[in-house]
Amino acid sequence: MTDSDTWLSLSEAAAATGWKPERIRSLARRGTIVRRRGNTRDWLYQITPELVATRAGTMADPSAGTTGTARSQHDDNRAGTTDVARWEAAAAVLQEEVAELRVELARAQERVEAARAVAAADVVAAQAKEAALRELVDELKAQLAETRRPWWRRLIGP
Repeated sequence: MTDSDTWLSLSEAAAATGWKPERIRSLARRGTIVRRRGNTRDWLYQITPELVATRAGTMADPSAGTTGTARSQHDDNRAGTTDVARWEAAAAVLQEEVAELRVELARAQERVEAARAVAAADVVAAQAKEAALRELVDELKAQLAETRRPWWRRLIGP
């Protein structure tokens, strides 16, 4: 990063790009836009002309400085090609995002399956422990019943 980089607040970045604030936040979360904390603890976003041009699909046109109203057929074809390239670039970005989301989904499904396996093992262990405790309780009840019998019954027999 250089000293000439422009850091803007959320509202300034939205005004400069014409994008909604939520889009800027989303791009920053995905790492497309760099952000950092400012002195007031607010987020500052780095908005570069290249980013605006590629994300908005408006490539810098070298003939934009001319004031002529008539455009040649060549310029119209180039504009159409630019549109196609812009849409292809947007499609590539979206395909990349879909691929990333699929990877995240697969990881989440793996975590769910692992959690289910751990939960199933915990249930089996808890059931085994419960059965052992029931046996212990039954044995202790039998011993208590034997202890509560009068001494002469224990001496004579059942």
